[in-house]
Formats: sequence, structure tokens, C-alpha cells
Amino acid sequence: MCLTVPRRVEKVEGEKALLQDGRWVKSLVGKLKPGEMVLAQANLVIEKVPVKRVGEMKETLLES
Repeated sequence: MCLTVPRRVEKVEGEKALLQDGRWVKSLVGKLKPGEMVLAQANLVIEKVPVKRVGEMKETLLES
């Protein structure tokens, strides 16, 4: 099982996006915008994450 942590999109150039962790990724979920939160695996965005859900995910991780 893989754990994926939400990351903020910092910059978008064409079909690639720069995440806050410094990785350039491609999206499997359509166009991305700076400021959006996403889940990425193997340099591919697999899901956009609403801000409310990001908070819930952080709480869950801190409880573990």
C-alpha cells in the first residue's frame, strides 16, 4: 500500500505542474491551477483534493 500526501500546485507550465515539494508532474485529472491541492504518485497527479479533505487527512495522519 502507498501513502500519498496532499501537495499544493505552485506553478503550471503547459501540461506540467510544479508541486510544493519540487516535483514536476503531469495530470491525469485535467487542467491544474496554482493553489490547488493534489495527490500524486510516480510523478502523475491522480486526484484533486478539496481543502476540507486535506484538513481531515492531516488529522488522521496525526492520530496514527
